[in-house]
Amino acid sequence: MAYTIPEIIRSSATAGERLLFRTLKTYLPDDYIVYFEPDIHGRRPDFVIIGPDLGLLVLEVKDYTKNTLFQLNQDEWTLVTTSGQQTKVKSPLKQARDNVFHIVDALKKDKNLVQLDGKYQFQLKFPYGFGTVFTRLSQRDFIENDLYSVIEPSLSLTRDEMDPDKEAFSEENLYEKIANMFIVPYRLREPLTKEEMDSIRYHLFPEVRISAEFKRPVPYQDQLLLSLHDIKAMDLHQENLAKQIGDKNRLIRGVAGSGKTLILGSRAKMLTKDHPDWKILILCYNISLARNIEQMIHHMMHEPDNLFDFDYTNTDELPAAIPHNITVRNFHSWLKNDLKISESRIPAVLLKLKNGEAILPTYDAILIDEGQDFESEWFELVSSLLNPETKSLLLVEDRAQSIYKRKRSYVQDTGLNFRGRSKVLNINYRNTAQIVKFAWDFYQSHSSLKSKVVAKDFEGEIIAPQSTRRKGVDPAILKADSFFTEAKIVAKQIKKLHEQKKVPLS
Repeated sequence: MAYTIPEIIRSSATAGERLLFRTLKTYLPDDYIVYFEPDIHGRRPDFVIIGPDLGLLVLEVKDYTKNTLFQLNQDEWTLVTTSGQQTKVKSPLKQARDNVFHIVDALKKDKNLVQLDGKYQFQLKFPYGFGTVFTRLSQRDFIENDLYSVIEPSLSLTRDEMDPDKEAFSEENLYEKIANMFIVPYRLREPLTKEEMDSIRYHLFPEVRISAEFKRPVPYQDQLLLSLHDIKAMDLHQENLAKQIGDKNRLIRGVAGSGKTLILGSRAKMLTKDHPDWKILILCYNISLARNIEQMIHHMMHEPDNLFDFDYTNTDELPAAIPHNITVRNFHSWLKNDLKISESRIPAVLLKLKNGEAILPTYDAILIDEGQDFESEWFELVSSLLNPETKSLLLVEDRAQSIYKRKRSYVQDTGLNFRGRSKVLNINYRNTAQIVKFAWDFYQSHSSLKSKVVAKDFEGEIIAPQSTRRKGVDPAILKADSFFTEAKIVAKQIKKLHEQKKVPLS
C-alpha cells in the first residue's frame, strides 16, 4: 500500500479522482509516495508519484465523457460543457508534460540530483515521466473515437485499466502502464536512497524543510549548480500532518522530540501563504521557546520557495522575507506588551469583553505551543480574541511535559470542540532508541501519572513514545547530592567529550 499525502482525499474531489486515489494507494508498493494536488512552486498537478525504483511521475486526471469531446489535437481540445457551450482547453497530455518539466527544471539545479558526466550529463539521476488518466472513458471508447491518434496508448490510463472492479484491471498491468509513462531513455540502476527521496521533497515542498547545509554554488561548465548537504526534511508522517491539519480548530498531541513545534511553524507559514492579509498570533508559555519559534519563523520567512532563485554567491545578502503578520510571544509578554494588562486583571477583562466594554486586538489565526501549561482563563481570553469567522485555533501539547497540574476541558475553556479534530505524534526524533527506552521505562516506574498512559488515540493523558531507528550508547545514571554537584558533573562530561571525542561545544 503506497503512502499518500494527504492521507485521505478531500470530499470535494471528483469521483474519478477519488477512485484513482484509492487504486494508487491500494496497489502501488509500500515505498511509493503519492501526492494528490500538491502545490509545487505555484502549480498544482493532479497526482505526483515518487517511486524509488522508477523515479518521478506526473498524472493529469480528466472526468471527460464521449459527449464532452468535440475537436481534439495534440495541443488543444475543444470541449462541450453541460450547458452546450464550446470551450477550448490545453490538451491533458500537454498539461501533464508542462507540469513535469516545471518540476524537472527545479530539481536539475541541485548537483546532488543530476548526473555530472557520461552520456546523460546534466540530466536528473532518476527517470521522470507523465501521463493522463480518463476516469470515464474505456479503451473501446478510445479506439472508436480515434483518441489514440492524439494521446499515445502508453501515456494514458482508461477506466478499465484503473478501476479494480473492471475485468481488464490487474495490479501487474497498472504497474506496467505506469512504468511505460517514463519518457527518458535511461532507467535507474539502483533504487533512490532515502536521502535522495528527501532531497526531492525538500526542493518541491518548502513546508517540509527543516534545515540544510548550503555550499557555495559552483559553475560546472555552463551550468550553475547549487550544492546542498545534510538535508533535513520532515518525515512523511510529519509532512502529512502539517498539510492535513485543515481549517478551524485543531489539536495536536505529541511526545517530546516529535516535531510538534516544527509543524506549528510550518502551519503558520502555510496560513500566511494562503491568507496574506491574516493577522496570526503564536503563543507559548516558555520565554526561551518563544525566542526559538521566533528564530524559526524568521528563517522560514526568509527562505525562498525556490532555493535556486537566490544568488548565494553574495553571502552578505539574505533572501527577501515573505511579507507576513505573524506575532510570536510567550503568554505573559503578550499580556504586558500587546494587551497592556497583568494576569490578575484577566477575569475583569473577560467580563468587559463579554459585555462589549473592552477593545483588544483580534487575530485571524492563533497557534498555541505548550498548551498543557496554559490556565483555563488564558484559553478563555485567547479564544475570545479569535476571529469568529475563521475559528483558526491550533493547540499543541504534551501532557507528559506539564509543569503544572492543569485540569483540562477545551470545550469549556475555548468554546470549541476538538473531538474528531485531533492528531497524535508519537515518534521521538530527538533522541536515540536507547534514550527513549530508558526514559520511558523510568517514567513508567516512577511517574505519578503512569496510570494515565495510553498507547494511541488522544482520549488518554500520556502518549507512549516510539523511537526512530537511530541508535546510540546506553544511558548511564549518575546520582548527585545537590544541583551544584550535578552541574559540575555535566560540565565535566561536556569538556571530556569535546576534548577527547572532538564533539563541538554547540
